[in-house]
Amino acid sequence: MFSQTTFSISSTPIEVNVDEIREVLLSIDEAIIKAGFRYQILNVIPNHLFFDFQEIALTYKKDRLKNFWPSSRGTEIYSILQLHQWAKMSENFRLGNNRYPESLIYLKEGKKVETKHIFSSANPVISVYSNNIKFDGNEDQTLEIIIESHSDIWYEKNLDLIDPSIFLDNRENAFLNTPRLNSFIREIEEELNKYGTRFKKADEGNIFEEEISDNGVLLGGKLLYIDDDGFTGIV
Repeated sequence: MFSQTTFSISSTPIEVNVDEIREVLLSIDEAIIKAGFRYQILNVIPNHLFFDFQEIALTYKKDRLKNFWPSSRGTEIYSILQLHQWAKMSENFRLGNNRYPESLIYLKEGKKVETKHIFSSANPVISVYSNNIKFDGNEDQTLEIIIESHSDIWYEKNLDLIDPSIFLDNRENAFLNTPRLNSFIREIEEELNKYGTRFKKADEGNIFEEEISDNGVLLGGKLLYIDDDGFTGIV
């Protein structure tokens, strides 16, 4: 992992007011949870098969609307994916020992494909977060969603950590992982489109600018997804 970000996209601003902020956040939360689980890019609640417990999946938004998260000195602070607050309050849910998000990565080792489960809080494979919002009155605020990575697994070439002037061929690993990342991004953006926003490439934080678009990482100059015709991925 790199200490700096290797990939970064962010949403255009979403205008929200105090009456709708919870509904907007929880809808985006659900999209991230579902996409992360579906493509095994970001399991935000590790050690728990979220969708094996249908009653939890069906009551997530209702539970969160009833018991959102603690106030800060009387003022509620809003942001996406505060799931641990919900987990503490859910009678049917208990966190495992590992409280960090999990990402599943495929690595080609000779003729075999190995799977690697990565738990991390610092320098994660993938992180999704938003700015914090606090309402001091009835004025609208802006919400921004950011997706970042500290890994170069997504790119067709990697930097040699000993000699940064040398590029290593990473095409096999990129084709195993990047379509899942792009599908993850696309599914979240479909939810963001409902609020008149979309993703765009960040001005900073992308180590290979020419391989990044507003919608993900390019492979062979194109955006590939897990369901593209002719693409045979692992998932």
